[in-house]
Amino acid sequence: MCGQICKFSTFEFPKIKTDFITSIGSMCRVAHHLRKNHLRNLASPLDWMINDKLEVVFELFKSDFKEFFLSCSFVKNADDFIGKADIYRQVVRDDSNDMVAIHYFYSYEDLETQSKRINTQARKRWTLIKNKICSSKNVVFVRSGEFDLEKSKEFLHNVSKLFGNTGGGGGYTLINVSHNEKLKEDEIIMEKFDLGENLMIIHYSICENEKDFRGNIPFWTTMMQKSIMMPDILIFKNKCNAVKTRFIRSCQKRKAFFTKRKQNDLDSTQL
Repeated sequence: MCGQICKFSTFEFPKIKTDFITSIGSMCRVAHHLRKNHLRNLASPLDWMINDKLEVVFELFKSDFKEFFLSCSFVKNADDFIGKADIYRQVVRDDSNDMVAIHYFYSYEDLETQSKRINTQARKRWTLIKNKICSSKNVVFVRSGEFDLEKSKEFLHNVSKLFGNTGGGGGYTLINVSHNEKLKEDEIIMEKFDLGENLMIIHYSICENEKDFRGNIPFWTTMMQKSIMMPDILIFKNKCNAVKTRFIRSCQKRKAFFTKRKQNDLDSTQL
């Protein structure tokens, strides 16, 4: 069925075994659906960032996010990202990596203080993810954005060299989902590329809802529930973490309401 237009409601999705799956961008969509489907084990520095280059993602992996947002500046056309409703939130670009943050910077503190805090917390998050990648049997990276086969191949090969074989030798899979305006909302085109050496690329071409950051919700839900095979015990742990996250976020919203102040903090904004 590779390359053919199908209805994703009846499509036989490939079964992908994994004990760790993470988002690599290019915006909020992937992290949102991983969390909603109880597949998100660890929060990533890339979860809620806007980026569209796989080579940048790999360079951040290789550098352990050392310079992440240390050199940054305000985006002039902020309204294009967040609208005019939020007068406190600021849109900031990482000048070194051409990556945009729309959730973490506020007008209450100077940019340098905030960027140092974000960098420290991002590196802490990455350390946990890096250790998880190196100890997992089957690692899956999920991305939403334009698909380039050669760059995807390069990314997987580089990741494999950087981390070596995973703990159980299961390898790495990259799932890329791109928008195709010629397709109907319930249609899908899948392409599968076996690179050998336990490296796999799966590309889904679908009709996203570009007006909603969640995209084509029925597709994302169906794909993650039918394709991603994660052990039940890990899904249960993720569900428990989700309950904890919702509780923490609820407390933070109440605090922000009464104090009229939001905290610039990776660990307390979009968990």
